[in-house]
Amino acid sequence: MRRSRTFAAVCLVVLFGTAAFGRQDGLAPVPVEDVKAVFLYNFARFARWPEGTLGPPSAPLRIGVLDVSGLHDAFARLEGKTAGGRPVVFAHCRTVDALRQCAIVYLNSPDELPVKRALASLSGHPVLTVGNGPAFLRWGGVLAFTKRADRIRLAANPAAAEKAGIGLSARLLQVCEIYAPPEAQQGNSPSDGGRP
Repeated sequence: MRRSRTFAAVCLVVLFGTAAFGRQDGLAPVPVEDVKAVFLYNFARFARWPEGTLGPPSAPLRIGVLDVSGLHDAFARLEGKTAGGRPVVFAHCRTVDALRQCAIVYLNSPDELPVKRALASLSGHPVLTVGNGPAFLRWGGVLAFTKRADRIRLAANPAAAEKAGIGLSARLLQVCEIYAPPEAQQGNSPSDGGRP
């Protein structure tokens, strides 16, 4: 009972964009995995895919995960949820083909190589890629979990989202630190007059 109340508190916190994994209103500490699972679910609610990408309206919205360690219980608590009228389904994906069948993929491997390979293989496909740390955005990922003090923060790479054909809602972007690729920063620097 207490565990489900804690998870419900996380849902409310995530919806308002201030996810902490410390204490919530005096409840027990919230596991990081629960916070991330709720974020993944909410990404499905605050992103738009190209028309026809997700199949018929009754088709499930698949969220693929590269490494499900520690996430089983969190995903189980989200079973039966919907996003845009579609049932949300979590899947353990072991191949690039499996990842391409998903609307969202969480590339949470602790090893850089499989993450970079997956991002390269998914480049240009209408898949919302999510990972850990700011380096993930430099490699071409769309959204990243970062950590500051005792809170999970979000960072976004709008250019990568645009390349994938995915629209991120203003409400989601408001709670994200925005990553700008180095070439974009150089192109906007005063010293070169903004020329590419």
